[in-house]
Amino acid sequence: MKRFVYLPLFLALIVLLVVSASAFVPAGQGRADIISNQPAFSIAQVDLSIFEDPLREIDFAAPLALFSTFLGKIISFISLFVLGVLLLLFIPKAFERFNARLIKTLGYSAGAGAIVFFGIPIALIILFLISVFLFITVLGGGVGIILLASTTILGILFGILVYVSSIFVAYLLGVTILSKASLDFGKFGWKVIAFLLGLVILSVAFAIPFVGWVVRIAQILFGVGGLSLILKGWIPAKKVQ
Repeated sequence: MKRFVYLPLFLALIVLLVVSASAFVPAGQGRADIISNQPAFSIAQVDLSIFEDPLREIDFAAPLALFSTFLGKIISFISLFVLGVLLLLFIPKAFERFNARLIKTLGYSAGAGAIVFFGIPIALIILFLISVFLFITVLGGGVGIILLASTTILGILFGILVYVSSIFVAYLLGVTILSKASLDFGKFGWKVIAFLLGLVILSVAFAIPFVGWVVRIAQILFGVGGLSLILKGWIPAKKVQ
């Protein structure tokens, strides 16, 4: 009988628990509804960016372009220096004549350089057009080929003249600076040092924005003009009978 005494209390406790649980569940919904409204877990919701390589976000294009430009300038400088040393070794008299010509007739050399630098490209274009015209004709095909080959050779020689002119100008600049030190430029070592000094100064000047273009044009005019004049002096003049 004592067991049945606690039965109403046990039933009352169960009813209280059910009522308390129903207070947390909205009306009209069961446990199945609550579970069905929960968002399903998907692997797509996982942020996988934490597993990506952080180096992919770094842009290497600009540093690589800067490095390639710097490396190209270094290679160009070394090539020009080696060529200049070889020219100093095999044709030292040409450098002496170039220096004497530019020091004596600076303005005349610049004028000659302007005529050669701007005149030869125009002449090359005209010769190229003529050679193409002759090549497409029946009678002048052979002449057109010969003229086109001659134009190509002349263009290559003109490019070499412009390229080598910086070597002579660099040597003149270095000798002018070091001449106050009373050095013996008859020795090959001092010639190389003077050339290296002038080449470094020109390279630094070329790298300056806007100023570099002005210096480069001046170097081409003086260099091409001086070389053209000494080449003209080497051509023997015809004797008038």
